[in-house]
Amino acid sequence: MLSIDLWSILATIVNILVLCLVVKFFLLKPIHNIWKRRQDLIDGQLQNASDTQAKANELKAQYEEKLSGAKETSQQMVEQAKADAKAEYDRILQEADEKASRMLDDAKKSIDLEREKSLRQAEGQIAALAVDAAAKMMGQTANEKHNQELYNQFLAQAGDTLDESDSNRG
Repeated sequence: MLSIDLWSILATIVNILVLCLVVKFFLLKPIHNIWKRRQDLIDGQLQNASDTQAKANELKAQYEEKLSGAKETSQQMVEQAKADAKAEYDRILQEADEKASRMLDDAKKSIDLEREKSLRQAEGQIAALAVDAAAKMMGQTANEKHNQELYNQFLAQAGDTLDESDSNRG
């Protein structure tokens, strides 16, 4: 039958205690060390990820700041280019106005010179006609010397009249 032996129970308890100590020192302690190293590794990786995230956020902020600065710089460059283009447009327009004004003045001078030339030619023709008419009215035959004298007298009188009319205009 079954008998309970005190020494047997005591030996079993001692065996269980020894087994627990052996398991603790040779099995649980290495497992605990592995677990601790793994936990330290995970904590280190989490810290590294956190540091990397913080650095990435800092770089992102710097990038956004530089991008904002670049946008501002490009806007300033566009504004400067617009101002330069406006100044160039105004300069070209002013040059064109000055050139047109000079051309108009030159044209007016040319017209005045042409008018004076036409007037002188008309005066010469009128003088020749007047000499011919005067010669016919007087019944004289026109000779060259006499015609030249009449023509010169007419031009002298017409020139005085022309000078007076020019001085009245000026």
